[in-house]
Amino acid sequence: MTFSLGNISWKITISDLISSLIFFGMGSYITYLAFNNQLFSHSNYQLDMNIYSAKILDYINGFVTLIPEYIWAILFVSLIGWFAYLFIKQLKNNEN
Repeated sequence: MTFSLGNISWKITISDLISSLIFFGMGSYITYLAFNNQLFSHSNYQLDMNIYSAKILDYINGFVTLIPEYIWAILFVSLIGWFAYLFIKQLKNNEN
């Protein structure tokens, strides 16, 4: 997309536009809460979400600890190597 304001014009992608609108909305909401002295209020919903998140993390931790750390390291290094290979392959194809 191309936007212009007077003599100034710039190009922006849809993803950049959406992310900037989300950040603007979040910033506006946080500013609203700060000016109304509600930024640090706690609710039952927030407590419930924290408990739910802790349960999920405990479940994930129980699964992750079954596999030794060196196997996780090998998996992650292999995954990064595979992504690097695909990136280089695509880069070479785009040059031709």
